[in-house]
Amino acid sequence: NQLDVLRADKIGDEYGIQYTIVGGGDEYEKIADIKRTNARMIIPIDFRKAYDVSNSLLASQISLGDLRKWNQEPSNLAVLDKNGVTFALTTHKLKSLKSFHKNLQKALYYGYDKTNALEALTTIPAQILNRSDIGNLNTGSHANFLITNGDIFDKESDLLTKQQDLEIRKARLEKRRAENAVLDIEGGKRSCFLRKVIYFANQKSCVGSYQIPAVLCKLKQIKSGQSTKCTWASFQTFSSEEGK
Repeated sequence: NQLDVLRADKIGDEYGIQYTIVGGGDEYEKIADIKRTNARMIIPIDFRKAYDVSNSLLASQISLGDLRKWNQEPSNLAVLDKNGVTFALTTHKLKSLKSFHKNLQKALYYGYDKTNALEALTTIPAQILNRSDIGNLNTGSHANFLITNGDIFDKESDLLTKQQDLEIRKARLEKRRAENAVLDIEGGKRSCFLRKVIYFANQKSCVGSYQIPAVLCKLKQIKSGQSTKCTWASFQTFSSEEGK
């Protein structure tokens, strides 16, 4: 608990050693003293589950201190973070590794910053180990990284495999090509390939190379600077000479 952290720091002070200390998850109770140690910490996020108080007899045996800890433990990371304590996160004490992400989400809900949470899982552990070649994606570093379909801390986000990521990238590329390559006109009977078009709004004329689509534009709005959008209401294919 937090008292053990303070005892360990005092022993380190006697020998001139600044320890990195594994916390107990209740540092919020002595946050001012914890901050004065200047120790780097490794913090577990093993939050106790809600007590069943449906049975009045059993509920009466639950101490107020236990209820208070259940209520305040999820805020421990936010309290440490706001007080400038440097710490990494650990799965220590967890009965199931699956609860780590769930508990971290709960800590974020209680005010823990997402950016600092990511640092507590990457760069700060590397600093504690005095390693500059891990915990980052710099050139020459050794790192594993995750690809998700959303915010990495969002409970709705899923991890993507390499194959899934490639499929998503391929689908986006094909969609972009389809949008930029060919416009099907009149039910696909004829196609109009886009070419470089120069539109002179003041002359109401189009010039270009090969076959180009003439676009009906809102001339008044363009001249007045209110809009630079064109109305793709209809197309008519002109040659360069006809366009002039």
